[in-house]
Amino acid sequence: MTLFPTLQKSLFLRLKWVRWYLLAAMPINLATYLFTYFKVEPTIYPLPFHISVYFGIDYLAPFWYYYLIPIGGTVILLGHSLAAKAVYREDMFLAQLLLITNIFINAYLFGIVIFLVRYLT
Repeated sequence: MTLFPTLQKSLFLRLKWVRWYLLAAMPINLATYLFTYFKVEPTIYPLPFHISVYFGIDYLAPFWYYYLIPIGGTVILLGHSLAAKAVYREDMFLAQLLLITNIFINAYLFGIVIFLVRYLT
Protein backbone atom coordinates (compact mmCIF):
# COMPACT_ATOMS: atom_id res chain seq x y z
CA MET A 1 0.00 0.00 0.00
CA THR A 2 1.46 3.34 -1.02
CA LEU A 3 0.93 6.56 0.84
CA PHE A 4 -0.13 8.70 -2.14
CA PRO A 5 -1.13 6.44 -5.04
CA THR A 6 -1.99 9.32 -7.38
CA LEU A 7 1.54 10.70 -7.06
CA GLN A 8 2.96 7.34 -8.17
CA LYS A 9 1.05 7.62 -11.44
CA SER A 10 2.61 10.98 -12.32
CA LEU A 11 5.58 10.53 -14.63
CA PHE A 12 6.86 13.98 -13.78
CA LEU A 13 7.21 13.20 -10.07
CA ARG A 14 8.99 9.92 -10.82
CA LEU A 15 11.99 11.78 -12.24
CA LYS A 16 14.89 11.83 -9.84
CA TRP A 17 15.96 15.42 -10.53
CA VAL A 18 12.42 16.68 -9.90
CA ARG A 19 12.35 15.00 -6.52
CA TRP A 20 15.77 16.42 -5.61
CA TYR A 21 14.76 19.96 -6.53
CA LEU A 22 11.50 19.74 -4.59
CA LEU A 23 13.21 18.12 -1.60
CA ALA A 24 15.76 20.94 -1.61
CA ALA A 25 13.15 23.73 -1.72
CA MET A 26 10.70 22.37 0.84
CA PRO A 27 13.05 22.35 3.86
CA ILE A 28 14.13 25.92 3.09
CA ASN A 29 10.48 26.98 3.05
CA LEU A 30 9.80 25.06 6.25
CA ALA A 31 12.82 26.70 7.88
CA THR A 32 11.41 30.10 6.93
CA TYR A 33 8.12 29.24 8.62
CA LEU A 34 9.82 27.92 11.73
CA PHE A 35 12.24 30.84 12.04
CA THR A 36 9.38 33.30 11.70
CA TYR A 37 7.22 31.41 14.19
CA PHE A 38 9.89 31.21 16.88
CA LYS A 39 11.48 34.65 16.45
CA VAL A 40 8.56 37.00 15.74
CA GLU A 41 6.49 37.51 18.86
CA PRO A 42 2.91 38.76 18.56
CA THR A 43 2.67 42.34 19.71
CA ILE A 44 0.25 45.21 19.40
CA TYR A 45 3.04 47.59 18.44
CA PRO A 46 4.13 47.79 14.81
CA LEU A 47 7.46 46.25 13.90
CA PRO A 48 9.97 47.64 11.40
CA PHE A 49 9.40 46.01 8.04
CA HIS A 50 11.50 47.99 5.58
CA ILE A 51 14.77 49.89 5.72
CA SER A 52 16.48 52.12 3.20
CA VAL A 53 19.95 53.59 3.11
CA TYR A 54 18.82 57.21 3.04
CA PHE A 55 15.85 57.19 5.40
CA GLY A 56 16.50 54.27 7.76
CA ILE A 57 13.41 52.43 8.89
CA ASP A 58 10.65 53.82 6.73
CA TYR A 59 7.87 51.25 6.99
CA LEU A 60 6.28 49.81 10.11
CA ALA A 61 3.86 46.90 9.95
CA PRO A 62 1.95 44.55 12.24
CA PHE A 63 3.74 41.39 13.31
CA TRP A 64 1.68 39.17 11.03
CA TYR A 65 3.22 40.80 7.93
CA TYR A 66 6.31 38.71 8.65
CA TYR A 67 4.23 35.58 7.97
CA LEU A 68 3.40 36.81 4.47
CA ILE A 69 6.99 36.13 3.40
CA PRO A 70 6.91 32.35 4.01
CA ILE A 71 3.39 32.18 2.60
CA GLY A 72 4.71 33.85 -0.54
CA GLY A 73 7.48 31.24 -0.66
CA THR A 74 4.88 28.47 -0.51
CA VAL A 75 2.85 30.07 -3.30
CA ILE A 76 6.00 30.34 -5.42
CA LEU A 77 6.88 26.72 -4.61
CA LEU A 78 3.49 25.49 -5.75
CA GLY A 79 3.32 27.79 -8.75
CA HIS A 80 6.75 26.90 -10.08
CA SER A 81 6.17 23.20 -9.50
CA LEU A 82 2.86 23.22 -11.34
CA ALA A 83 4.30 25.32 -14.16
CA ALA A 84 7.29 22.97 -14.46
CA LYS A 85 4.94 20.00 -14.67
CA ALA A 86 2.87 21.71 -17.36
CA VAL A 87 5.91 22.73 -19.42
CA TYR A 88 7.98 19.55 -18.98
CA ARG A 89 6.83 17.75 -22.15
CA GLU A 90 7.63 20.68 -24.45
CA ASP A 91 10.76 22.07 -22.82
CA MET A 92 12.66 20.11 -20.20
CA PHE A 93 15.24 22.89 -19.70
CA LEU A 94 12.53 25.39 -18.77
CA ALA A 95 11.08 22.93 -16.26
CA GLN A 96 14.50 22.52 -14.66
CA LEU A 97 15.02 26.27 -14.63
CA LEU A 98 11.69 26.80 -12.86
CA LEU A 99 12.56 24.27 -10.18
CA ILE A 100 16.08 25.64 -9.66
CA THR A 101 14.87 29.22 -9.35
CA ASN A 102 12.34 27.94 -6.87
CA ILE A 103 15.20 26.90 -4.57
CA PHE A 104 16.98 30.23 -4.92
CA ILE A 105 13.84 32.29 -4.35
CA ASN A 106 12.98 30.40 -1.17
CA ALA A 107 16.56 30.76 0.07
CA TYR A 108 16.39 34.50 -0.69
CA LEU A 109 13.12 34.82 1.23
CA PHE A 110 14.68 32.97 4.16
CA GLY A 111 17.57 35.45 4.12
CA ILE A 112 15.12 38.35 4.08
CA VAL A 113 13.32 37.00 7.13
CA ILE A 114 16.60 36.48 8.97
CA PHE A 115 17.71 40.03 8.18
CA LEU A 116 14.39 41.58 9.21
CA VAL A 117 14.23 39.69 12.48
CA ARG A 118 17.85 39.99 13.55
CA TYR A 119 18.62 43.57 12.54
CA LEU A 120 15.31 45.41 12.63
CA THR A 121 13.45 43.99 15.61
